[in-house]
Amino acid sequence: MGEVNKGVATWVICITPAIAIAKTTSVAVIPAESRFLQAWVSHLIDIICTFLSVLLLPAWEAPFWLGKNITTQAPLCKFTQSANWLCNNAHMNDWDDLRYFLAVARNGTVSGAASELGVNHSTVSRRINAYEKKHDVRLFERLAQGYEMTQAAENIYRYALEIEERTHIVERELFGRDTRLQGRLCITAYHSTVNELVLPALNSFCTRYPEIDLEFAVTADVRDLSAREADIAIRGTPQPPDHLVGKKVADIGTAIYISDAYQQRQLRRPEVILWRDEVVLPEWVLEHYPDARVVLRVDDVTAMRAAVKAGLGVAKMPCWVADVCPGLLRVKLDVATMGWGLWVLIHADLRSTARVRVCRDFLIETLEKKRDLIEGRCSSYL
Repeated sequence: MGEVNKGVATWVICITPAIAIAKTTSVAVIPAESRFLQAWVSHLIDIICTFLSVLLLPAWEAPFWLGKNITTQAPLCKFTQSANWLCNNAHMNDWDDLRYFLAVARNGTVSGAASELGVNHSTVSRRINAYEKKHDVRLFERLAQGYEMTQAAENIYRYALEIEERTHIVERELFGRDTRLQGRLCITAYHSTVNELVLPALNSFCTRYPEIDLEFAVTADVRDLSAREADIAIRGTPQPPDHLVGKKVADIGTAIYISDAYQQRQLRRPEVILWRDEVVLPEWVLEHYPDARVVLRVDDVTAMRAAVKAGLGVAKMPCWVADVCPGLLRVKLDVATMGWGLWVLIHADLRSTARVRVCRDFLIETLEKKRDLIEGRCSSYL
């Protein structure tokens, strides 16, 4: 019986962490919104764990039931208890809880975390409070300026980031093997890129692939493709990061633009419109309008275009934004090139995903047809 006991003990030692990892991974991979599916998978693993315990314990504990030496059953009882403890407490590593923890840790505020997660701020507060209560530890100090991590939070932050990265790898691996031309697909791009370059041609794609559920994350912020905040990015950049693959469809042309309304004002002193983060006068202003007055600063290119059209001032803009707007004229003044290209990018792990591939190809083809516009060869000059 001793040989059987040793074999059983060895087998249990091997499957114990596997059961716990399976339960933890199932909770991490299945979306938080699918609570029913999470619970179903968790219960299924519990049933498997119980079945294995019932199957194996008689072989190990037979001497005890026969009234023999009771000490022979102790080791397997310990392993079985460990297996059950790991399974029953797999929820302690629930990725959904860690998502809320990391969001608050990164943003420093509940409102910032809520924005990142796409939930109500009260949901974030409730989840963080419940997480602290469950583990009987305080993770954040609630200060007037926001949430500050305690030492306990600092201790687990690095490990939480590692879990996050591994979860993203699992998600990308699963998504990367999807060969269906259906399902959700998120594209992130600037407002002007979507409005002026993509949407006018999108109908043909939607007609050809009606089962692909397209979403646009229209923002100037850089979405993290590694975390699958988006699947495809149309991004202006001098050089994309190494983990992203794609194609540069055009060099981004920029120029100085003016409107008829501005000319009619006949100002003695030029007025210019700058970006909000341009604290000092940019080179094009110093070179061509050294005595100019800054009349407005904006953080959105469509707002800049509207301001120029209204005659508020002169501005330097991407050519594809200004040249499609009636009433705007390009000034024949030399400006330094940006050195940036317009890229269509995806994460390297998603190259084999069917719907990502067909959408990427469509975007590249669409944008390449507009290369002259993007590079500034369609301007009307003053």
